[in-house]
Amino acid sequence: MLTGNALSVIVYPILAAALVAAALRRDANRPRLLCVALFTIYTVEVIKQILFPIPVDGLIAQDFATIPFWSFTNWVPLRDLLSEAVDQRQILLNVVVGIPFGFGAWFVMRQPNIVKVAGIGLAASLLAEALQAIIGSQVGFMYRVVDVNDVILNLAGILLGIGLFLVFRRLFKGVDRWIGHPDGNYWSYVRAVAS
Repeated sequence: MLTGNALSVIVYPILAAALVAAALRRDANRPRLLCVALFTIYTVEVIKQILFPIPVDGLIAQDFATIPFWSFTNWVPLRDLLSEAVDQRQILLNVVVGIPFGFGAWFVMRQPNIVKVAGIGLAASLLAEALQAIIGSQVGFMYRVVDVNDVILNLAGILLGIGLFLVFRRLFKGVDRWIGHPDGNYWSYVRAVAS
């Protein structure tokens, strides 16, 4: 069994080294670096949840080899989404996982807008499902269900996150005006993102 901890062991030290190197530069945008770090941690943790653990035991593959690939896929949107056979917590988790993307992408993307954030989020969700299918084909069986409903629910979460950001932006602008546009690296960065 290949666990997500292996990903953490590889990515987090590289992330830390890159952040320290970037922060030491004279022209470093430290507020943006902090946002990139938080968004990267969120991304790594999501990847750990959706792709890992990856079974690498040949005996498990033999047990599942007789089950057709297509029995672990759903390409019909909204099919069985609200049936009793579907774990409703899983539906909620698929929505919730997209909310930080929809909110946080505004702080790390260059020139974000609603279409760009939603489009990149949709592409990331499609990529996740494709990777599950690819990994399943490589280990000899589908260890995850590839489901178009996951993409739809992720996109719903991303759109909720975008909505939360738009509300946050309006509130931030009001507070910023009310307290007189204070200076400060982090406040100014949020002001730039919210403008």
